[in-house]
Amino acid sequence: AGDLGADWRQEAGQFRIDSRSRVVADQRSVAFVRVASGVDMSAEAQVAVDPTNPDSLAGVLVRSPSKVVYKAQLAAQAGGKVFAQLLKETGNATTVLWSGAVSDATGLLRLDVGEQVRLRFNGATLANVDGDYWSGGEAGIVGRSSRIESFVLIDRTGEIGRAHV
Repeated sequence: AGDLGADWRQEAGQFRIDSRSRVVADQRSVAFVRVASGVDMSAEAQVAVDPTNPDSLAGVLVRSPSKVVYKAQLAAQAGGKVFAQLLKETGNATTVLWSGAVSDATGLLRLDVGEQVRLRFNGATLANVDGDYWSGGEAGIVGRSSRIESFVLIDRTGEIGRAHV
């Protein structure tokens, strides 16, 4: 067991690596891996939430230099339901851009950011909304009572960073 490593900057909580090399978040945790540049970018991760725990969530996020955050996440809710959500955070305000029930508590979650912001889960586009102009920023992961098994950062030209978490 250990922490995420030198490439990661933890901003809240504490992600840890379990004995099977999976990233686990017992409490709400946020970490960023790198500064990304370019007009369009994507962050994706293989995530798993616990549908029996309404506090469980896992996701990816990108933050612009002006501190606008777009977040794609899976979140468990009471009754064993799991929702995919697309959120926008500006200052202290959070706006739910899209939320819908999904049948899986594990899968590949992807956030595409550019002139359009897209939420994808297991290859399906769940939401596509107008975005702010994207000129770079940071990408990272967020989780609580969940696992994140991989993280990839992609720009228009292809993969630009992989953090095997």
